[in-house]
Amino acid sequence: MKIKLSLFLFLTASSLVTAQETIKYEHQVYDVTPSASWIKSETANQYSVTSLFNNKTGGYGVVLSTQAEMGRQVICTVTNQSLYDSIQKYNDLGFSISNIEGIGKSGWVISFSKQKRPQQKVLTDNSFPSDQIRKHSVEGYKLEAVTGNGTQWLALMSQAKDFETQDFQIDTYIPRAFIKDYWDQDFSITDVSYCQGTWAVIMSKTEKISLQVYAAQAEFPTEWIREKWKNGYRITSVAYGSEWLVVMSKF
Repeated sequence: MKIKLSLFLFLTASSLVTAQETIKYEHQVYDVTPSASWIKSETANQYSVTSLFNNKTGGYGVVLSTQAEMGRQVICTVTNQSLYDSIQKYNDLGFSISNIEGIGKSGWVISFSKQKRPQQKVLTDNSFPSDQIRKHSVEGYKLEAVTGNGTQWLALMSQAKDFETQDFQIDTYIPRAFIKDYWDQDFSITDVSYCQGTWAVIMSKTEKISLQVYAAQAEFPTEWIREKWKNGYRITSVAYGSEWLVVMSKF
């Protein structure tokens, strides 16, 4: 609670841009173990859920941002058995998946947003769904996210035009060489995840991200995040596995 409060005061007290300017994710707050009441109070203050991530306790953390253009949002937790029925329920109400993260042995936390988004596909498998991803990539789908819980991997794909070319890698360690190689080719990290002892990283060529940095360390990098916020970076992806991995980007 103390960390969360200090971050919130830091952001609201900072003059990041002039009052006339609008930047994506202008202000951010996060909590590694959020309560439902905290999320509700912050989303009532024009914050939107822009990232969900697993944490050390088997639960989830959340990043909230302003100027995210997400529209109305709903957060729910479901099981492997109810996953597809729950997605269909909210799709029928005009919602799309904006974030999804695996939790525990067989759970998922999903944020749905009432914003117009291209058609989405949710692919699940007991192992990383590489073949399914490549099959749908040929059909014009792009990877929005990969995640997993203790028993299943999940890939979220859509026909969004945000990404030109993509590649992904799975490894037992954070694939630093893979990331650097694609950074050198002007790709950006668009998602990171850890599941069943394996790291997954998606690299995409996109005009929406101009610069990126990441931190990988045993403890959550609170001070590093503070410094990067001052320099105009925003949290875009977080995962916890053998260590914390936090990606921050400039738009």
